[in-house]
Amino acid sequence: MKKILLVDDVEETRELINFALVSKGYGVIEFFDGKKVFEAVLALKPDLIILDIGLPGMNGFSVASQLSESGETSKTPIIVSSGYTKYHYIFESKKLENVVDFIGKPYLPEELIEKVQKIIGRP
Repeated sequence: MKKILLVDDVEETRELINFALVSKGYGVIEFFDGKKVFEAVLALKPDLIILDIGLPGMNGFSVASQLSESGETSKTPIIVSSGYTKYHYIFESKKLENVVDFIGKPYLPEELIEKVQKIIGRP
């Protein structure tokens, strides 16, 4: 089973995305802030990270930078999922080494699933 680490501070968003991904056969591990993501990636070795930018504790840009600087976690692809959809945020996200895509909120779960399948394939 392919594992996805879902990092979003909004519980309803996590629940919706989790339900959609699990219904397609993916395993999902949820976090609501960025503080413990690095350790989780090392321990769990997910196939993909779906990462919000506006997180408490450590924002998504900092999390993605920390992951890209580590040899062991730098290859884990990241989809940035954010309500910050101004060009600046999209551009800054895509400059990070392991960010492979950006999806602006709100979006349909099917849109995210399409992106996930393109990046890591079906479960």
